[in-house]
Amino acid sequence: MLTKLTRMVNNRERYYIISIYVTLLGDFCVERMYGASKNATPSGRIRSYHPARDEADKKLSSIMKTKISKGYNIICI
Repeated sequence: MLTKLTRMVNNRERYYIISIYVTLLGDFCVERMYGASKNATPSGRIRSYHPARDEADKKLSSIMKTKISKGYNIICI
């Protein structure tokens, strides 16, 4: 699952990409990449690991709630 969020800050577009995937050990990883759209590489990357899918989904919804409250718009990929 991959979700992209964008918003305009000082006339520049910022993005935030959140994905969930299964690791080789069977854990679920929630990965977040963020930065400015004009840059070729992300400014930052954060990973958190969860033993169950429902925990990863809770983390995803928590992140989405925070980002939407800060003005990001959802673009599902």
